[in-house]
Amino acid sequence: GVLGQPGTEVLYGGEGLIDDLRSGGRLRFGGWLDGCQNYGLEGEYFGLANQSDDFYSSSEGDPILARPFVNALTDSQDAELVAYPDLIAGSVTTGASSTLNSAGARFRFNLLRHGGCDCGMEGSRFDLLAGYRYLGLSEGISVREQLTSLNPLVPATVDIRDSFDARSDFHGGVMGMLYERRQSRWSVVVLAKVALGNSHQVVTVNGSTDRVISGEADSLTGGFLAQRTNIGRYDDDQFAVVPEAGVTLGCDLTSCLRATFGYSFVFISSVARAGNQIDTVINPNLLPPESDPFFGPLRPGFSLNDSGYWAQGLAFGLEWRR
Repeated sequence: GVLGQPGTEVLYGGEGLIDDLRSGGRLRFGGWLDGCQNYGLEGEYFGLANQSDDFYSSSEGDPILARPFVNALTDSQDAELVAYPDLIAGSVTTGASSTLNSAGARFRFNLLRHGGCDCGMEGSRFDLLAGYRYLGLSEGISVREQLTSLNPLVPATVDIRDSFDARSDFHGGVMGMLYERRQSRWSVVVLAKVALGNSHQVVTVNGSTDRVISGEADSLTGGFLAQRTNIGRYDDDQFAVVPEAGVTLGCDLTSCLRATFGYSFVFISSVARAGNQIDTVINPNLLPPESDPFFGPLRPGFSLNDSGYWAQGLAFGLEWRR
């Protein structure tokens, strides 16, 4: 199970998680504050459906099943055995999840117009936007091992759990511009805006080990990737930028109903992602029960790591206007 050794095969991980296509929804609503459509208020919400990525593998000892790590004592690749012939049988269950949602409100002010008070069936307009935006990203990764001793002289079962949860909430002011062009039944809308504000990030790390050895049960703090050196709740605040751009094509089905098709792209410069909080360098002396006396580096450690996050998508919709 040691990475880089002949015969070792990666069963899970080694590439991106939660990167498949997923569905979502967007709702926009608003109204004009004057009869000539110079001033208006708009609200918006969009969200992507929760996406999960699960994995399960088990072995009665053959084939070998293991979790790789970097040994902090030797500074080299190593592996923790989950299943090995005549020694241990076990299973590994992992789960990863991700949810994204956003909401906001903005004031819309017409700067330039061509083609009449409300553009009618022909014409164009250029509007400025200003308001507030919220964006939230929630992710989690969990790993569970269930082990059974194959030594009849030492009957034992071990249940090991690790979990890494990350939540980022962005609040900020938004400014942007919108261009709309209408030609008969057809329309095109181009939107560009950017929000500046604070990204509040919270990471929670937990780990536990439950054992039953020769009928005696006990519970210990620490799992495998989560030990006393990184278990806890961590908060951070980072300045973040959220640009968004999109284009939407529309076709009037009736005088009030319009069908739309569009593309949009959104990016946030600073979020905490669950996978980036995992330290794969481990001091084996920390594995429960911890060695006494303890020696060696305090790894795994923790440092709240932020990164960028982007999403893009195609949208089909209906727009109702009065």
